[in-house]
Amino acid sequence: MTMHDLTRRFPFTVRPGHRETLDSYTRRVLEANAANDTLRRELLKSAGPDADWQSILSAKTGRDLTRLSTPPAHTAHPDVASCSVCASVASDRWACLLCSRGERIQQHPHLDDFVCEHHHRWTAPGTTPEQQRRVTAAQVDAHRRLRTLRRQGRADIHLTVDLLDALTGDLDLPAHEVFHHAVSILGWVTRKPVLRRLFDPAPRYAVTFAWM
Repeated sequence: MTMHDLTRRFPFTVRPGHRETLDSYTRRVLEANAANDTLRRELLKSAGPDADWQSILSAKTGRDLTRLSTPPAHTAHPDVASCSVCASVASDRWACLLCSRGERIQQHPHLDDFVCEHHHRWTAPGTTPEQQRRVTAAQVDAHRRLRTLRRQGRADIHLTVDLLDALTGDLDLPAHEVFHHAVSILGWVTRKPVLRRLFDPAPRYAVTFAWM
């Protein structure tokens, strides 16, 4: 029997990563077994027209892979399918390279983990493994603060991404270096006294602008 046998498990199995996609896991399993996508196509052909790759891979690895094809409900907001920000930014998510021990693990779209707090690495939406950088303690503290703001309903992905884009453009610095400034602004601008002052129609615009 060979790896082409549907009933025989792969010699080397790979543990699925946190929030990993089925395509990402497939790539890593094939690489670990010195195979490529040709083997996947041949296995599908052998299994027949009604077979699906998830079931085949599950049998070949001895693992339940349901969560790889169906992301957890909390990884995105309810209208993620029609959200342009999620489609263009949050869809490109990769696990921290240090957490994955050097493995390139692509994840399902989610709006969390701008920073890996364990390894102090920048893992924000749109950040490829090659672009991950070490961040300072101030950035890690800011990430914890952002989680608090989100729980309080004072920050969302749209506002956070817009602020980061504005600051990176104005300051000509990468996003991971201005992240703590963005979170500080979020915290300030969403305070109730500040919101009342900003939306008070009585003062002239120039007065409110000077106050800011």
